[in-house]
Amino acid sequence: MIFALMFVALPATAKMTCKGEWRRAALTNYESYPDPGSVECVKYNGCKWAGQFYGVNGKKSEKWVESNNIAAVHQKHWRNYGGKYLRLRQSRREIVVKVLDLCSDKDCNDCCTNNLGGDGYLIDIEKYTMERFGSGSGVVQFQVCS
Repeated sequence: MIFALMFVALPATAKMTCKGEWRRAALTNYESYPDPGSVECVKYNGCKWAGQFYGVNGKKSEKWVESNNIAAVHQKHWRNYGGKYLRLRQSRREIVVKVLDLCSDKDCNDCCTNNLGGDGYLIDIEKYTMERFGSGSGVVQFQVCS
């Protein structure tokens, strides 16, 4: 059954079109299931929100998180990008992510606003997405997909 669902889902992703203007954003990363006592847990409230995403109902398992390309954007950009797919590009690396979360300054003493970069954007990718992309910092280009 899982194989059939994956097989059906692939053509929809393959037909996705990413075009239009490339914008630049600061690229950061976070961990959805941080270790207790870690910087992510304490400084960024990661343990409070473990497995939860602003644009997804309910708590997701770590296995679910690992199998999806997840990104967050600054809270002020949620209306424009929340729930959408973005193609990210940095040097020769490229990946398509889905914006399922937002970065809220309330969770981290204005860290989201402080991390805005590029053309005034922030893209914060989840740890497993970062591993597939091969980077979790610097400046990244992005465009919206449909």
